[in-house]
Amino acid sequence: MMQNILRLSSLILLLLASSVYGAEQLTESQRLRQQAETALTDGNYKQAISTLTKLLNKGSLEHRPFAIEYLGVAREKNRQLAFAKQYYQQFLSEYPDSEHSGRVKARLDALIGIQTISNQKKLKAGSGKSSRSTNYTRGSISADYRRSELVDDNGDQRTTISLASVYFDVQGHYQLQDSSIKIQFSGGHYEDFRDEDSYLDASNDRLRYATVGWESNDKTYSADIGRMRSRGKGIFGRFDGLVLGYGVTDKQKLNFTMGYPVASTKELSVDPERVFVGLSYDWQDLFEDFDISLFALNQTIDDLTDRQAVGGEFKYSNQGVSIFGLIDYDLYFSELNALMFSGSYVGDNSMRYNWAINQRKSPYISTRNALVGQASDSIEELQETFFTDDEIFDSAVDRTLESTTATFQVSKPLNETFDLSSSITWMDISGAPESGGVAEIVDTDGQIYFNIYLGAKQLYSDNDSSQIGIRVSNLATSDVWSIFANSQYKLSQAWKIKAKLRYDDRLTDNGSEQQNISPGIRLQYQDKSHYFYTEAGAIFYTNQSALFDEISTDIYYLYLGYRYYF
Repeated sequence: MMQNILRLSSLILLLLASSVYGAEQLTESQRLRQQAETALTDGNYKQAISTLTKLLNKGSLEHRPFAIEYLGVAREKNRQLAFAKQYYQQFLSEYPDSEHSGRVKARLDALIGIQTISNQKKLKAGSGKSSRSTNYTRGSISADYRRSELVDDNGDQRTTISLASVYFDVQGHYQLQDSSIKIQFSGGHYEDFRDEDSYLDASNDRLRYATVGWESNDKTYSADIGRMRSRGKGIFGRFDGLVLGYGVTDKQKLNFTMGYPVASTKELSVDPERVFVGLSYDWQDLFEDFDISLFALNQTIDDLTDRQAVGGEFKYSNQGVSIFGLIDYDLYFSELNALMFSGSYVGDNSMRYNWAINQRKSPYISTRNALVGQASDSIEELQETFFTDDEIFDSAVDRTLESTTATFQVSKPLNETFDLSSSITWMDISGAPESGGVAEIVDTDGQIYFNIYLGAKQLYSDNDSSQIGIRVSNLATSDVWSIFANSQYKLSQAWKIKAKLRYDDRLTDNGSEQQNISPGIRLQYQDKSHYFYTEAGAIFYTNQSALFDEISTDIYYLYLGYRYYF
């Protein structure tokens, strides 16, 4: 009966081209994949190999092709060419008709060329030139356009979004005699085409990454300079600076960092207002399957201390158990900035459990938080408006909220077609007192979110997947319940169509009520060089109140995007 209901729901969704914006639950496989992608992007190939191996052995079949291919990539980058060759060959053996097989074949051919040249070099004494076959430059050029139209209760229409963007991303690796150089750049431009509301003009340039890295072939020495991210060193978000690494052993590394935090990718140049220096020490396999990293960091803002932090993080993974922990303590403010534990466990019956406890300052405590709610743009301006240094520090503490979140999720495949998952999340955000001319933020009660999902694949063909779900939210000033469904159908190796639908009902404490329904459809094409998508949909709002007549608001949107990989 349930199978028939799901089959009918997904068919109707595809025919009606409906859409949903449900909160996606991050599975263990998705988490491992994200960690692997981050490690690959950061050039941490040892960590990537470890994470991808776990994804291959413990992850879902959906992520198996990715794990195999990029284990080959990570092994190749780590100079383990024989292992890389095995993974590339395994991918082509298991997935000969994959849309990515051409890309993997090209990598394998290049790798065989590298090994051939290497063997030839051993036979040609005195050549003195290193092979540059490991050199590559790859990336993408993308463009997209987003448009949204709002129609109010009187039938008046206005454009709320008309935004185009162009992005250029490139990564390169170049082998020298005894070392290698890598580059990463990601930047673009947003152009707002709205004529009205010029003060809300969203046109701007963005710079995500602009990094040059160097590393000795034996992994003993490394240096990265530019705009980057560097996780696990007490640094949060992007920064413009320098990271120096020294491999004490093959499993231990000492890092020195210095730089300037980047508040937004809209900032294209170095902001010298804040500067930090830090040290960190990484151990892989300190104990069996146990990695740890410790850090200390000092950050100043103008002539004041902004942040002084010590802490660390650890990771453990073995036989279906994965645990991650992080602690960040600020010595200057004598405050715990962050304490987080998360983990997962896969039982013998394929039951998967995920949990997380996260307590942190929001934003992380620093002297710069004194600017929250102020008209001033810098600490120097605050000092010039009769704020003493002590008042600035007190204001920074007052403007720093504290959030606590606890999440538990359980999922289980019911059979080859269906899987069931459910999660519950509790979140509480503290208030803040009135001070420095900034109004009080009232402390609210904790909020609770409960979700349950039923997923299915191959309901009516070999190429479909569907999901239905319910979400109940108990918020500070309202209660919301939602129901959503989505379905995806693979038209061919490259073409997919996705249909989604969501309905929400919100009842506020003052007695007013809001319902909205949001349908839409997405069509996408992807092969090894091209990715194109188009999505269209709407959100229909209805507001009801004892004081006013019923009010309706409609929003219509269209997204278009294209990316070329080279």
